[in-house]
Amino acid sequence: MMGDDRDGLVALFDSTGGPCWKNRLNWRSEQRISSWWGVKIDCSGHVSELILDQNRLKGRFPDNSRWKSLVNVRLLSLSGNIFTGEVSCYSMLFTHAI
Repeated sequence: MMGDDRDGLVALFDSTGGPCWKNRLNWRSEQRISSWWGVKIDCSGHVSELILDQNRLKGRFPDNSRWKSLVNVRLLSLSGNIFTGEVSCYSMLFTHAI
């Protein structure tokens, strides 16, 4: 469900300093997630791409329980940001990635 996708995206925003992001247009708003900057959705309304390169994300990824809803993501692009902690455990979420 898109509500689950929204929860995963909000978790990312909250754990990586969202209020300080370079571009955070519509993030954490009541707008459809398709209007959130850097988010693309597929025809079923689920997040398919998340492109937040060089957007001043800083911190830890949210815990896996909040990210597991984003199973339709095919493209995750986060270069030029500063992350801490393990990221390898999230590779299981993107088993369908090309």
